[in-house]
Amino acid sequence: MRFLTLLFVCVILAALSGCFRSPPYILNPGEFNRDSPEYIEEPKDISAVTVCYNKRGATPKEIQKMAVDRCAKYKKTAEFTGQNYRDCPLATPTGAHFACRSAPPVAADGNGGGGKKQDSDGPFYYSQ
Repeated sequence: MRFLTLLFVCVILAALSGCFRSPPYILNPGEFNRDSPEYIEEPKDISAVTVCYNKRGATPKEIQKMAVDRCAKYKKTAEFTGQNYRDCPLATPTGAHFACRSAPPVAADGNGGGGKKQDSDGPFYYSQ
């Protein structure tokens, strides 16, 4: 009996430690909603991105790079707008919110058309 209790505690601790190191990801609220237009296909345009993360499993640079890359797919730049604990699940409780803003055209070298290639080194607030 004591062995089973110890085994149960070890399994629970192992499961919880795995949850605390969950990698960050882009939140897709309609991911499992079959009526959502984005259920199977990528959206044609986006205006915002939410990156769900746990501070033990991600760095601020990593989080911002994910948002910059996602907005760049739609030829936009990412601008940090805030974060909260409302939108993401328990394993990755913090949601970093970014607005995807229209950007001037950027050449392959990052300097064309008077625009500037966005990097992920810009200002970003990260809770401790």
